[in-house]
Amino acid sequence: MITATIGKIFLEAYNKKNGTKYDAKTFFVEVYHPLFFGSNKYLQWVQNSPFVQGLEKSSSGEFGVCDLIKDNEGKAKSFKDKEELNSYLKLVYADDFLEVKYSTLRKVKVLLKINQNQVRRMLEVFLLKVNETKKPDASIAPGFAASEEKEFATTSGQVSNLNIQLDKDVIFLSWIGSSLSINVEGGAILFTNPRILLDLFEGWKLYRNILNETNKMKGNQVNAWNGQWLAYRYSKAYQSPQHMLAFNNNSLFVSSNDGISIATISWTKFLIKLSYYLDIKSIIGYIYGFDPKKKLPITIGFIPIDLNNIRRPFDLYHKFFGMDNEGNKAEELWGTEYGLKESCKLGVIGLHAMQPKGLKRYMAADKDKSVRLPKLDNNQTIFFHTYQIWLLAMLNNEELWTKSLEFAKTLQTFVNNDKKLSTNRENIVNNILAATSKKAFIQALSGIAGDIDSFNEIEDNAKVVHMMPNDNVPYYLTLIRFHYAGINNKNQK
Repeated sequence: MITATIGKIFLEAYNKKNGTKYDAKTFFVEVYHPLFFGSNKYLQWVQNSPFVQGLEKSSSGEFGVCDLIKDNEGKAKSFKDKEELNSYLKLVYADDFLEVKYSTLRKVKVLLKINQNQVRRMLEVFLLKVNETKKPDASIAPGFAASEEKEFATTSGQVSNLNIQLDKDVIFLSWIGSSLSINVEGGAILFTNPRILLDLFEGWKLYRNILNETNKMKGNQVNAWNGQWLAYRYSKAYQSPQHMLAFNNNSLFVSSNDGISIATISWTKFLIKLSYYLDIKSIIGYIYGFDPKKKLPITIGFIPIDLNNIRRPFDLYHKFFGMDNEGNKAEELWGTEYGLKESCKLGVIGLHAMQPKGLKRYMAADKDKSVRLPKLDNNQTIFFHTYQIWLLAMLNNEELWTKSLEFAKTLQTFVNNDKKLSTNRENIVNNILAATSKKAFIQALSGIAGDIDSFNEIEDNAKVVHMMPNDNVPYYLTLIRFHYAGINNKNQK
């Protein structure tokens, strides 16, 4: 039913924007159907629907109708050799021919392109089935339950045995809504925001043109296309739909032996683009997916997406390091610690979900070992900066950047002023850097509390940590570690 709701929101927004008065059926027949099913390459594949029944796939990814070559008597036509067969195929089928599916020369089955008569016939069968149905199922209404009760366990959830009467419009709207779903790594997202839905529709036309013009391009990937299209549409690089192919060619397509596919976009990259394009604090997304191991659908539900918090680390990165080339590369690192499903367990997708992969090993000790101290070299600069900015964003206080940096400098000065050139001071500092709690940090500070030059900085940081909420302490102490490693790297140069 959620797909029908999304379809209704879209159609109302479409009519308002274009000054039209489409009802669901008319829009489906006149606009949606020609765009999605008017060619032998579809934009979307709905299993068991009248638009796919009887179709077979060619080696190049196109779908067609399988036909037995017959003679004038209606029997299987035989050929003396392959040369005669090939001549017959060119003469009789010409551009309608896709490939030979089966051949013994005495019996030949060929796969033919879907012609316009077949397109019309499949639409008529679909409309007839819609008109006659009393209880819509997944074969004519995407997102609904399967038609057979024995299939409920594997394909459907929360199926009611009540005979609920539904308007026929719901069926047509469910097709539109299902096509507005956005596939990302780890799942799929549906939005009710009319602006997003209209922008998705704009991208459908470009995808259709690509399928028509690119022989090896696979069809049926409109939902993966939706994610890639919006990420470009909402980027600063956007110029026009046609410019997308030149700008995004390397990350947009995936080539294999059986053709070219649309790559599924990272969910974090998609949400980052969304957060910058939509000037709103938050948005609700309906998130669902498919478990490849159990082969079952997964419904996570409506999850708030905190766009403000997703934007925050990028604003900080730009302020402290600039964005240009480094910032663009850093974009690939955000949110790589957790998957989409895991992030949804927090109840909201926001800053916590943007945690870069690998950072947690610098925040807490592994089992019985001490916490890992970071080291910086020229090959890790982007990782290093990304970690620092995420920590600062979690602290939500830019003053702590300066305080942690000054304290790291104090520790470095304390070690460098060791006139005895022993490892004693270095060990004391390492103990401070290894602290992961308020108590351990303040106790470790006693090792340098007698250093008069550093006392004010030490006292100030002891107060900061003591007054800080317990949840923020690991972030602040980790930020000190990274500042210290950064200073060490500069001194070694």
